[in-house]
Amino acid sequence: MLTIISAGEMEYEVLGPDGSYAVKLRQYSCSCGSWQGMIHPIPQQKMWPEMEMEKLLPPHFQTQPGRPKLQRKREPDEKAKGGRSETVVCTSCQKPGHNKRTCKCPNFSPRRTRSQTSLNHQLQPPLLSNQPRLNLDLS
Repeated sequence: MLTIISAGEMEYEVLGPDGSYAVKLRQYSCSCGSWQGMIHPIPQQKMWPEMEMEKLLPPHFQTQPGRPKLQRKREPDEKAKGGRSETVVCTSCQKPGHNKRTCKCPNFSPRRTRSQTSLNHQLQPPLLSNQPRLNLDLS
């Protein structure tokens, strides 16, 4: 709610919830600053005066450092992108909801790691062409 108090001829004090302001109607001024720098309406573009100046160019675009964004910025009224469209299927047991690495099926045997395969090669001596092969099963 605003309260207006006369402070002389064509001068008023306006009291409001966010403070008090001095208004001088003859000078078109207010201490709040709402009348200062007022822009007057302009006519249609075809009524503008012709100016003999160079065309104004946009500023030079310089890419910012860092990794570029993968997705564009969406408008405020635009819906967000949807989530995943397919569920994950395990290649071992063919069941949805997990992958081969996290599979808990009993018939699944995980692949050997590099350390296990290199250990097998270290236990067998190098073969010569005239020696018979010896197959050892270490599992």
